[in-house]
Amino acid sequence: MTGHSQLVDSLTLPDPDDRHVLAAAIYARAGLIVSFNLFDFAPQSLARHGVGARHPNELFSDLLGAPVDEFCAAARFQRLALKNPPLTVEEFLAKLEEVGLPRTAARLRNCAERLGFGLPNPNAGHYTDREPFLAE
Repeated sequence: MTGHSQLVDSLTLPDPDDRHVLAAAIYARAGLIVSFNLFDFAPQSLARHGVGARHPNELFSDLLGAPVDEFCAAARFQRLALKNPPLTVEEFLAKLEEVGLPRTAARLRNCAERLGFGLPNPNAGHYTDREPFLAE
């Protein structure tokens, strides 16, 4: 993301090195920062900017209670946002397990075929999970 750097110096957070995250959220008009580091994103520091913060485990626990279609759509959106590096479905699920979200990974394994991952590979005549397939 570009364009948010002019906001950084005007922001105050417990850890000044995290100001770029808040600046990006404000610039993108995001209402939520998802971070394992909630200490440095205290509610009083974020509220005046219309931004909140949630721990990934808390957010995903709420999503686990959501209808399956909504849950899978949110996970698909997150995976597609990963660019450096992009992750295959299996890599994405393994990463969720690695960071301590095994219940989330297990639920996504149950609906992986509906996540719409993969692009038609004209040379192989099948789908590859390296790129997103945007099914209608």
